[in-house]
Amino acid sequence: MANLNLPSSFFRQIGNAKYEPTEATIGPWSSYLQHGGPPCALLVNALRVFPSPEELAIARITIEFFGAAPVKPCEIKIENIRPGRNVELLRGKYISEGKTILLAHAWRIKSQTGISTPISDGFKTPELPGP
Repeated sequence: MANLNLPSSFFRQIGNAKYEPTEATIGPWSSYLQHGGPPCALLVNALRVFPSPEELAIARITIEFFGAAPVKPCEIKIENIRPGRNVELLRGKYISEGKTILLAHAWRIKSQTGISTPISDGFKTPELPGP
């Protein structure tokens, strides 16, 4: 495989919640636009590490694209729009050039081991046919 001399990360942090995409984020359609994966990963990580007074785990994340993400500096904003002890809803925004490019919502729930018993679905892998 050819050595592409790509940077070691997709983004460089340039300030508090501000990032600069590296050339590793460039998508196949234009050298001015990112592939969708890196900005989504940056936003999801910010949601994942957002502080909570309770030990809550992410149960579901949805991400909406409002446009293509330019290879330009961005800012990540996270807010808790439905706080709670057992369930909370976070909203995250990926903002570049003054526009919201990605909007994410993450439900976090209290995770407790052993409060319910596992339920078998009864599925068994069928035998493969012979030659």
